[in-house]
Amino acid sequence: MQIDTHNRNYSKLATDVNGYEPWFVPDSVKEYVDHSIGLSPLIECPCTDRITRSIQNQSSILTSGTCPALLADEATCFTSIKELVGADNVASTTTVDDTGLPKGCILSPVKGTLNFDAIYNSNESSESMCGPSESIVSKVRGFTALDDVKTSISLSIDAATVQIVVTGPDGGWFGFGLDASSMADFPYAIIVDGDGTISERKLENHGPGTVLESQLVRVGEDKVEGGVRTVTMTRDVDGKR
Repeated sequence: MQIDTHNRNYSKLATDVNGYEPWFVPDSVKEYVDHSIGLSPLIECPCTDRITRSIQNQSSILTSGTCPALLADEATCFTSIKELVGADNVASTTTVDDTGLPKGCILSPVKGTLNFDAIYNSNESSESMCGPSESIVSKVRGFTALDDVKTSISLSIDAATVQIVVTGPDGGWFGFGLDASSMADFPYAIIVDGDGTISERKLENHGPGTVLESQLVRVGEDKVEGGVRTVTMTRDVDGKR
């Protein structure tokens, strides 16, 4: 970085032929200024160790197609999955060489639980895609767990039907808005009342919204254990919102 201090103040005593002299020059360097060369006496190369550069890679979950960039190895795969879903929710880690599975890092739900198997497929020639198929009848589409209020939702999907398992405090209502980051997105929401009654709503921004025609079918009886209610439901993949 060079600070231009040349030819700023007009003075009859200036050494410059046009009558200008440099200014904004520290006293400590004034006596060393050679006005005849026309260069600034202040040339700096600022350096600091207070600012560091770091690169953070973030993985995402695909439910169809193939990953545009594969994770480098099994260790990176397993670490990324634990960061995405939580280490406590990873049931197992396995490395395979299988043309029937998508290549690279795979997240597979453990049926009937909120856990996942982490699989690294080292077969680089595999052309299999992520998503539902005849051999993969269920793939997780979304998962969240709020441990402090004992609330969670798990979604599994096949070609035509989605299974939804929700948990929340028994005796109090809880709900989940889907495909949204805030109520301002007017999401489709599933609400479970304190007695287990299920309703579906299209929420408003900071409002209860409107009740929708029910598309959900309850599967079996609710499970209530330790003050936590678990409700299992199904609905068509293609439905009203």
